[in-house]
Amino acid sequence: MPFVFYRYKKAPLATVVSFISTMCFIGTIYFIGGYIFNYDNMREELSLGTCIAAGLACAAAGIALHFAAEALAKSKARKLAEKAARASSATSGRSSFSSGSTGSATRTAATAGSTAAGGTATGRTAPGGSTTTGSTTPPAARFCRKCGTKVEEGDAFCMNCGSKL
Repeated sequence: MPFVFYRYKKAPLATVVSFISTMCFIGTIYFIGGYIFNYDNMREELSLGTCIAAGLACAAAGIALHFAAEALAKSKARKLAEKAARASSATSGRSSFSSGSTGSATRTAATAGSTAAGGTATGRTAPGGSTTTGSTTPPAARFCRKCGTKVEEGDAFCMNCGSKL
């Protein structure tokens, strides 16, 4: 519904455009309602045709701005998703975490044969030649340093504010 002001958390420009859209709808109400209810002696100063034309112009601008705000918000969300996908694909090219059947975190190496070259499932060798195993404790919850929103493991960017993690 275009008469409502929307606050887009991840797209502040879309929020501003939505606010301006709402102001256009208020202008529509002012011009058309003003003539009907004679606000500020509008009937004496403006003709009915002028009030209707101004009201329709405000409504058209409000509708156009409403759709522009939605498009801006969708574009911003798409860019954030692409940015996060690029960051996760860049980090997954090196290594990735997966949950094993025992529930412990195991690491798969990006290059084949790293475990055969003296490493373990984590791709590391402890000092003295002994091997290390993956941790059985789940990773601690992560939060964005900028806005404090909880982020998922593997995210490179905050989905709320877009800052790099």
